Amino acid sequence: MRTFIAVEISSEVKAEISSLTKDLIEFCQNIKWVKPENIHITLKFLGSIPEKKVKDIETALDQAVHGVKAFDVELSKIGVFPEKGIPKVIWIGVDKGKEQLEALAGKIEEAMFGQGLEKETRAFRAHLTLGSIKSPKNIKDIKETVNTIEVPSIKGHISKVIFFKSDLTNESAIHTPISTINLE
Repeated sequence: MRTFIAVEISSEVKAEISSLTKDLIEFCQNIKWVKPENIHITLKFLGSIPEKKVKDIETALDQAVHGVKAFDVELSKIGVFPEKGIPKVIWIGVDKGKEQLEALAGKIEEAMFGQGLEKETRAFRAHLTLGSIKSPKNIKDIKETVNTIEVPSIKGHISKVIFFKSDLTNESAIHTPISTINLE
């Protein structure tokens, strides 16, 4: 099964993000937008794992986040990955709380490596994916529009880590929690 580990943001924050990106969504037709209910901060993408590994991963994840306290986040600017060349992803970054997210992702990365999963080669960047750019059409316009969006103060609270199963459909991904670990 295809899996990942993430933290979710509140429905109020998701609504604020949707409102913020409404103009961008109307302007950029060649982007597959993440449904608001699926917006999250991925800490570790595990990929396909056998079902028999689920319990071991849950145990390792529980141990990795033991003692981590809940914390606040504040979202920052909207940007694209990669920054140079043809972008593939539109995202909104995390300003306040990014150090806590980096530390949490690091603990999870080590725990999953201990479970035989490969380490991520790219540095962790705290962000929420808003959409995937499907073609290079209007890239210049997309970049210019993204750079003009002012992000107001959007604050959230991170209180749990979720181990998700992700099923891909033609319409979007369906994320189903396998287990949830509350932070202290």
